[in-house]
Amino acid sequence: MSILIVGGSGHLGRRLVRLARAGGQTVTATYATRRPPDGDGVRWLPVDLRPRWTSVWTAPARRSG
Repeated sequence: MSILIVGGSGHLGRRLVRLARAGGQTVTATYATRRPPDGDGVRWLPVDLRPRWTSVWTAPARRSG
């Protein structure tokens, strides 16, 4: 069986990738910024699901008091 793990390079995604590979699954996983190293039998695809404006917009600072 083939499985796609969106966010495979993240904290939870890395664990899911390992579990799926240990279970004999064919795994394709995505990453947003840094490509994980090869050699783990996973097909890695660059995918960033954030809207484009989120990378340039930051929330205003909250005022205390």
